[in-house]
Amino acid sequence: MIPRPSAVLLIRVAWLIVMVAVLVFWQTAGFDAHGTAPQTTQGGEHHLLALLVLSALSFPSGLLWAGLLNILAYVLHALGYSLDLPDAFLVLFAWLGFVAIGYFQWFKLLPWLWHKRRARHAQDSAT
Repeated sequence: MIPRPSAVLLIRVAWLIVMVAVLVFWQTAGFDAHGTAPQTTQGGEHHLLALLVLSALSFPSGLLWAGLLNILAYVLHALGYSLDLPDAFLVLFAWLGFVAIGYFQWFKLLPWLWHKRRARHAQDSAT
């Protein structure tokens, strides 16, 4: 008999599938054949939609990552430094950050805090 997967595992897999789907959408709909972002309203909307979904799936720590990326871009621009990298690479870098931060937050930190709270509550009720 095949064991049934836990609800946490199903949520984790679904979360990862949606994150990969956002990357595929971002890479296919948001760029032209040369790997650069088209300078059209539709291209900007694709990027905005992808960022909103990534921010929602990694909320609230994803907002910190988005803010850090914006601060980094501002500082580099103010220093006159230009990243001569394909836009697709920059998108991949941003996506990896959202995935790493969101995964750590939802599937490592939150369960650890939950178990710690339950253990403290059990200890308090035992005394």
